[in-house]
Amino acid sequence: MTRKLLVILAVLVGLMTGCAKPTTQQVTSSEWHLTIISDAESHEFSIEDIKALPFNEVQAEFKETGTLNTYKGAVLRELLKAAGADTSRLKSVDVEARDGFFASLDRELAMREDVVLAYEMDGGPLPTAMGKVRLVAVGQATKFQVKLVARITVKQ
Repeated sequence: MTRKLLVILAVLVGLMTGCAKPTTQQVTSSEWHLTIISDAESHEFSIEDIKALPFNEVQAEFKETGTLNTYKGAVLRELLKAAGADTSRLKSVDVEARDGFFASLDRELAMREDVVLAYEMDGGPLPTAMGKVRLVAVGQATKFQVKLVARITVKQ
């Protein structure tokens, strides 16, 4: 609860001071990166780095839209391994969006083959409103479907 409150406060302060980027602002592939924090280390991945990782194609239906879409993306556990995280000691993973939204995944969910950081939807790039990558956790509630992913924190 405290972490969520801090994230909300940081976003509000940024908006009030003009420091935060609007979430609708398009970020180019060369500007975008994903930060993964694990064991006090930080690793950055470009979209090209993520696309080079083992991937999966999953189908997900979201209740809000009632549509079934096919997503292609890096398997989250493979991304965590590429960042040097010891997945055998993993307790949970926080996936944070540029707009302050975040989801906390327990070990079981984070290690599933059908939890991906999607970079394609229905054979093409993600819509701009979803960002460069979107967390897709098949069969999970909306709170686990994070758009505009910017940072992942591994808790061990």
